[in-house]
Amino acid sequence: MVADPFCSPDEISGTIFYSSRHMNLLYDIKPVVRGHVLFVTKRHVVGATELSEEEIYDMHKTLKFAVPRITRIYGDHEASYNLTVQVGRHSGRTVDHFHMHMIPRNGGDRFNRDENVYDAIKNNSTHFSIEDVRREVALLREEFGYKQG
Repeated sequence: MVADPFCSPDEISGTIFYSSRHMNLLYDIKPVVRGHVLFVTKRHVVGATELSEEEIYDMHKTLKFAVPRITRIYGDHEASYNLTVQVGRHSGRTVDHFHMHMIPRNGGDRFNRDENVYDAIKNNSTHFSIEDVRREVALLREEFGYKQG
């Protein structure tokens, strides 16, 4: 496991595009497709069963608010996406802090061919530059009305 960047405001502040009471939404720094975002708890929590009822409620509310916006921006004609949480050292997770991947899916994305989206997450396989990530963060901050600071 790597050090926990999700507990370090300096490490994640450049990728946050929405913040609720208990969650931060971040653009993944190594996205597997355009629009790959993370739902991350503000409190350090390792597994899903450690989430409080308030955190679960807030995550659900945040999902209902954010997913339609993200799929509208990054989806094709239908709202297709993967939600995935990896917990424990055998799951392929690299950061020991609860986070959920939301990956918009399109008919022509590279995972409809040979590659598996979960292998790409596990291997931090990306085809995007840091400049691409910065552009997407700016786009989402505008969409979500997020002001950094």
